[in-house]
Amino acid sequence: MAQGACRLKIPPPCATPQLSMAVFVNGFDFDTPESAIATHFETIGHISYIKLIGRGTAVVTYDNPDAAAQAVEELNETTIPGNRRYINVRLDSKGGGKGGGKGCGKGGDNGRFSHF
Repeated sequence: MAQGACRLKIPPPCATPQLSMAVFVNGFDFDTPESAIATHFETIGHISYIKLIGRGTAVVTYDNPDAAAQAVEELNETTIPGNRRYINVRLDSKGGGKGGGKGCGKGGDNGRFSHF
């Protein structure tokens, strides 16, 4: 390389942030059926998966990150039909995109047990 020339630094693939296709939802009535959640969130786009986590909490995964972002914009602080409470909707920070968030770089527990 000639003196004074710059090297192009290409970040490793893991350095590129992945857009989440999942949204974290909480605040809906505890007895809300999964079908009511699906109906409410399908107004934005096709849902590939819904995971009920606990009472009033779920992760809704869309087919693409644009739908997830739109769900946050349009469905946050709305009410699922039949509910009395407003829901909170935000992008899921634990993944939801293809490839997940693990396996990049050094650190972590190197495969050992997680401590809670």
